[in-house]
Amino acid sequence: MKTQKNIFKTLLFFAISATLILSSCSKEDEQELNNTDNQTTFSKEITLQDESGENSIVMRVSSDDPSLVENYSKDNFKITAVPFGKTTAEVLNTIYDTSDEASNEDLENDADVSAVNAPEVNFETISKNLKDGIKNVAITFSHPESNDDRASWKIYTHTSDINIDHVAFITRHSVTRRVYVGLEYKATSASSWSSIISAWDKLKNKEVINEYKSTCYQFKMRVKTKKSSAYTYSFEE
Repeated sequence: MKTQKNIFKTLLFFAISATLILSSCSKEDEQELNNTDNQTTFSKEITLQDESGENSIVMRVSSDDPSLVENYSKDNFKITAVPFGKTTAEVLNTIYDTSDEASNEDLENDADVSAVNAPEVNFETISKNLKDGIKNVAITFSHPESNDDRASWKIYTHTSDINIDHVAFITRHSVTRRVYVGLEYKATSASSWSSIISAWDKLKNKEVINEYKSTCYQFKMRVKTKKSSAYTYSFEE
């Protein structure tokens, strides 16, 4: 009888150990743990398709706060194909209503956002699979909403492809949600970041920023907003 109890305890120990190991592996699969510049950065890659299913990109989402990364899924993004011969603004005008009479009015009170510190989430397109005739995709965000009723500010950083993109584009299409933007670029790999738009410049609803640099190593666009503020950005050659 005693031997049977010992066998049962041994089997139970191995069962619990196996469960813990499988649980640990599952969590590791959900997000990749990187170590960059002595800081721990959590990241995951999300594949996004346009409505046709013929164009796709892989978006890398990263942050020092793992909870911010975990909240993202493909439901927080929409990509829109931009064909050759069309500008991003022209394509988006057919999707978002531009006749809103209150387009430049905010239903929230302005605040001194420049003095607000906020957690940061980074986004980088690491690959594209576009069909013939499509030059680029525009990426629309509906960020996960915070459980905090006070809707704290967050900062979203978008970086362009290296030594490829020469145009940085952003537009806002939400009357009720404020969007502030800052834009920098490097002319060469050895250059320091130079400011194009100082943080934080308020982006009005339907307003378009379209910046071109003939010599550009990389763009860095930073957006500060609350809740699920809707905006669309793209980087183009």
